[in-house]
Amino acid sequence: MEQKRSKSLTEIAAIINEELPTHLTSHDCNEYPELVKLLQSLSSHLTSSGTSYDVHRDVIQAEELLHQKKTIWLQYKLLYSELQDMITEFDISCIDMNPASDSEKFYKTLSDLMTRCEIEDTVDCFADPDTTSSLLGLTRAGLEYRNPHKKHKPAIQQKLIPDMETRLKKKCETLLSFYESCSDTNSKLTHAKIAQLPNLLHLDIESLEEESRSLRKDKQNQETLFWNYYKVLVEFMDLLEELITSYGLHHQAHSDKITSELLAAQCDEMSVNIKVMELEILCDTYTEETVEALKIIRKHIDVSMEDTQTELHRSSKAVAAYEAVGMGFDQLVDEFGMLTEEIANKKWTLNEFHQNLTS
Repeated sequence: MEQKRSKSLTEIAAIINEELPTHLTSHDCNEYPELVKLLQSLSSHLTSSGTSYDVHRDVIQAEELLHQKKTIWLQYKLLYSELQDMITEFDISCIDMNPASDSEKFYKTLSDLMTRCEIEDTVDCFADPDTTSSLLGLTRAGLEYRNPHKKHKPAIQQKLIPDMETRLKKKCETLLSFYESCSDTNSKLTHAKIAQLPNLLHLDIESLEEESRSLRKDKQNQETLFWNYYKVLVEFMDLLEELITSYGLHHQAHSDKITSELLAAQCDEMSVNIKVMELEILCDTYTEETVEALKIIRKHIDVSMEDTQTELHRSSKAVAAYEAVGMGFDQLVDEFGMLTEEIANKKWTLNEFHQNLTS
């Protein structure tokens, strides 16, 4: 029963997360049922992005209108860029070779017309649409009236349109070959594919967006599973901690006490064994004969110490007597040393003389 209820809460959380930008879990549904009711009631008034259906409808209409305006602007931008490329390519070709007079006149007129069109676009540069002011007092009608090439426009368009179609068709074929990597040379089939290329790109974009939504949904499901597993793991850890505290630690404390008492007894036993080994070593080292010999040695050492102390006492008295003599004692000592040295020298001289006589 509990498992079925948990599964039902998980399904409710998944439905709400899909309909609204939320990240509910089954635990949240169980803890906050009133919040779940509120979110379920809001899901009938809000989209999956969190906006109301009226606002969402207005946003879609605004996006469609923006798409239309953007498409028109891009078409004009494409034609304008292509005209600029044509004029730039002609100017570059004039560097290496002299162009024909008709071509030079055509491109010069075309460049002048483009310049005038650019000026006409910048005449009405004020933000207020009701203002009658214009840049430098110029108007579109005035510029068109003073345009010296307005009578040549039909002829220029008649020559320009086929060239533009050819160039644009070539670029579309290049773009199509890049998109499909096909080598089909059938012009009718190629033209049909070029016409369908925007729809194909739109379908690819929608497919990528759908895949992105699917990936976001999978990520959201993974996050939900992660938090569910995390909460279950925390609950298991709390339960495990309670079991260890209530049952495991009690027995562990009793076991640790017994182990400590056993180790203390082993330590006492080891200490007694060490003392016994020490006594055995002493008994083996100091036998009766060794003890008697050590006593004799001790007696001799004591006698030597007494003799040494007596000699030390006598020497101390002699030193004290010498010190009592004062500075004259040092002089007597020096003289005694000199006399002793002189006597030794004379003895050596007499010995040498005696040896010389006998030889």
